[in-house]
Amino acid sequence: MMKSGGIMVLIVLAGIAPVGAQEHNALSAAELEAGWRLLFDGRSLDGWRRYDGEPMTGGWVAEDGTLAHVRGGRSIITDDIFEDFELTLEWKVEPGGNSGIFYRAAPGAEEIFHSAPELQVLDDAGHADG
Repeated sequence: MMKSGGIMVLIVLAGIAPVGAQEHNALSAAELEAGWRLLFDGRSLDGWRRYDGEPMTGGWVAEDGTLAHVRGGRSIITDDIFEDFELTLEWKVEPGGNSGIFYRAAPGAEEIFHSAPELQVLDDAGHADG
């Protein structure tokens, strides 16, 4: 979910799936009042596209209320562009997994990691890079 406000950004997820104790993809009355919005509807890939501008092809699915990277595929970003923002999310990674969340991506770079910082999502105990 995201609260928007001032500098151009793109939010990207690469190989993660949101999870949590509360209901997936639901905002509380207080969050709605504060201006938060969901980036993922919990049911479809609506609102998401490939970073490279090509049509959305395999690799990503909406399943069990999560946005999941299941095989191949490329980095994806939201259709919307955000300015100043706060981002909160919950994620999980499979055993041995290595992925990341890119943010403030600039369109047009050959690869997302050429233009955006990455929050690493890594199974520290089970991955060779851990």
